Amino acid sequence: TVHIQARAAGTVAPIYAAGITVCVADGTTRSSVNVALDQERPVAGVSITGYSDASGFHPALPCGDFNKGVTIHGTFDITDNVGVGPYGLALEPSGTVIVAVDPASTATHVFGTWTVATAALPPCGYVVHLTAWDVAIVDCGTRWRDDATVGFCLRTPA
Repeated sequence: TVHIQARAAGTVAPIYAAGITVCVADGTTRSSVNVALDQERPVAGVSITGYSDASGFHPALPCGDFNKGVTIHGTFDITDNVGVGPYGLALEPSGTVIVAVDPASTATHVFGTWTVATAALPPCGYVVHLTAWDVAIVDCGTRWRDDATVGFCLRTPA
């Protein structure tokens, strides 16, 4: 928790005394602090790179058809000018969480890989949904957010 007090002056209003800023995370106190303003949402991207089966890895394109039983592979990428906050990948409509991360860093670029094993899934159309937030405080508690999706069809092998 960071408490920030500001000194305000006006021609009519009284001058308010500035207090001490307490930085609880590292236990220090300061009388001034730099605040980064962020008016930009993060940029999220997700893609399918291929699938694997008993014969190995095979490249694939987004929105492709896959046989039930394969493992689908993909990548995700998030950038933000101030810092990437929590993010998660989920498989819809099943609601299965693929990746869920709540980092405590100010990294401006986060990327990684994901997989979905399809053996237990019923044949259907699916979407891998990436939701990414940044570390900005917007409207007293929310954050800037971006979403990205990629779809595929799961079929019963012929």
